[in-house]
Amino acid sequence: MYLDVAEKALDEGDCCRAVEHYKKAGDMGYAMAYFKLGSMYRYGQHVPQNCLKAVEYYKKASSMGCGAAYYELGSMYADGECVPQDYFGAVRYYHKAAEMGIAEAYYKLGFMYHNGRGVTKDYSKARQYYKKAADIGHIGAYNNLGSTYHNGQNISSDHKEALKYYREAANMGDDAAYNNIGYMYEHGEGISQIYKKVFKYCRYKKAFKYYREAANRGNATAYHNLGRMYREGLYVKNDIQKAMECYQKAGDMGEASGYYELGLMYEDGQDVSKDHYKAAQYYQEAADMKGNVSASASSCYRLSVLYGDSESILKNPARALEYLQKAVSMGDSWSCYCLGLMYETGVAEGVQKNYSRAKQYIQMAYEMGDEDIKHRAQNALDRLKNSVEQADRS
Repeated sequence: MYLDVAEKALDEGDCCRAVEHYKKAGDMGYAMAYFKLGSMYRYGQHVPQNCLKAVEYYKKASSMGCGAAYYELGSMYADGECVPQDYFGAVRYYHKAAEMGIAEAYYKLGFMYHNGRGVTKDYSKARQYYKKAADIGHIGAYNNLGSTYHNGQNISSDHKEALKYYREAANMGDDAAYNNIGYMYEHGEGISQIYKKVFKYCRYKKAFKYYREAANRGNATAYHNLGRMYREGLYVKNDIQKAMECYQKAGDMGEASGYYELGLMYEDGQDVSKDHYKAAQYYQEAADMKGNVSASASSCYRLSVLYGDSESILKNPARALEYLQKAVSMGDSWSCYCLGLMYETGVAEGVQKNYSRAKQYIQMAYEMGDEDIKHRAQNALDRLKNSVEQADRS
């Protein structure tokens, strides 16, 4: 009764009466009434936005068994919306929501395990949760499930299985899946070795087709990939102008790698006139983005190089160190290695020789880096050990 009155009052524009009756309905045990109040206060719909009240009502609804409320609390803690960011708390709420059959919660749990947020990165568990979400009908879960087979890491990869799930997601309209299928064709993954080697042109043709479809559906990463194909002349004629337009479009849509590629072109004068000011602008745009952490971190590193170059018109040692440290904080292994070397030698302006800090950053580089960085880092660690022993003897 109270819930119906609240809904009618809201339709009639009587917000005060609607809130009053939602509260009464909630007090009588209707969890959805509290959930609706939480959403109203969270988004400022019909009432002034109030984060504290949003969390309060979501928690009341969740305590009454509302799975959607658990999910929304998880999202708020994951994003740091209205509450301090807390991945551990987010995972806890997602688990509660998943237990109540919320498909999106299974998907988010898969994402958290996939990326190591609030939990130890575990592709096997990520795959399990994506599978549960997919079984309930979550479109994005099919795509991400495919990516766990595509990339493997701490579990076996299976490119044919990856392509199967990407196709299922694409058939449901998932733009990211179209992009991923394009990537697999471009790189000859999930197809026969004969097709991979002999029919390279056909592979690139299919890759371009899928990238274009993904881009038309609003996928920013696909624009970046189209830019690369135009720039390198893969299937299409080499066209720097179109490549730059695609990179620009990718960046404008929130894909940091688009701006990063433009920054590289202007920094090195690749196919364009060298312009360090423009390079720095594009790197800065990419560095400030949150989606593609790798591209953002790489942009921070390139900014540190630009500001640290003694012959650059942008020379600024303090900013160079600032951006290098920012890249380190974002998990860039090469930046960790470089910062470690700076502390080892003490030759960089603003950095004093400090073997302890050098070891700390080089060890980080070793743990996060690829085989090349691991090799370099191990040599540096051995060198540091000898330096410390010599210092102790003198």
